Amino acid sequence: MWNGSIPVAAKRLFFMATDPIAMQAMGGPLDTTQRQAVLRDFIKECSINASIRHPNIVMFLGVGIDRSANDEPRYLVLELMKRGSLHDELYPEDEMAREGPPMPIDRMASILLDITRALVYLHHYRRPPVLHLDLKPKNVLIDRSGVAKIGDLGGAHVIRSTAGGATRGIVGIGTPVYWAPEMEIEGEEKGPPADMFSLGVLACEMSSGRPPNPTNRMEPVGELFRVVPEQRRRAAEIAAIRHAEIRELINYLIVDQPDRRWNAMQVHKYLAERVLQHHL
Repeated sequence: MWNGSIPVAAKRLFFMATDPIAMQAMGGPLDTTQRQAVLRDFIKECSINASIRHPNIVMFLGVGIDRSANDEPRYLVLELMKRGSLHDELYPEDEMAREGPPMPIDRMASILLDITRALVYLHHYRRPPVLHLDLKPKNVLIDRSGVAKIGDLGGAHVIRSTAGGATRGIVGIGTPVYWAPEMEIEGEEKGPPADMFSLGVLACEMSSGRPPNPTNRMEPVGELFRVVPEQRRRAAEIAAIRHAEIRELINYLIVDQPDRRWNAMQVHKYLAERVLQHHL
């Protein structure tokens, strides 16, 4: 309970754990330099999280510390999301892939609108903008009234904020099957379009009821290799989409060139005016 009255979720910070299981998983304890670097990054993340307040972003409330270990952080204290994640809603009983009827289009549009509202705030109204970089069903939480909120903004994945809306210093962050093409390339600019690509993969998954499983990014051509376009890499899952409105949407999001992807405002307009209103 927070302040004695508000139910909260306490998320363990695995990288600060010192128990034997954690030590084995990390390959041994962090040395002093590594631990200080982890703490610096964590404090930077917390400062960003503490300034974020939006109804479609899981609220960050504070940090639980260990008094016996120089007040080192051990837990993130977050708003409690009683209905679990979008993953749980997509795959009841954790069945992969979804069995039975697809998620109704009005429910899909409502969830996608909630996510998009959060992205409009992070990408367009924050200065500098904030990039999530790991949008996927497990990081979309559902509150007791069914509202979707973006989570995992402070623990497992680093939030990057940049003055120009893009950065070149990110590689290897997030979940590869949801990555935009530029996320795999060191030195390539990463900005809000990277989140929009992941939103497209997520929308495809919601409609198809099956997790993303793209083919290899490179294919042989004689003795050389060439990059496979994203829609061809994901052809099987795109073919499994069950809603025409989602098929149209992902044509503007699962796009190789970042500058050709729709931004969060464009997606919000499409969902509100072209999808949700027609299915109320």
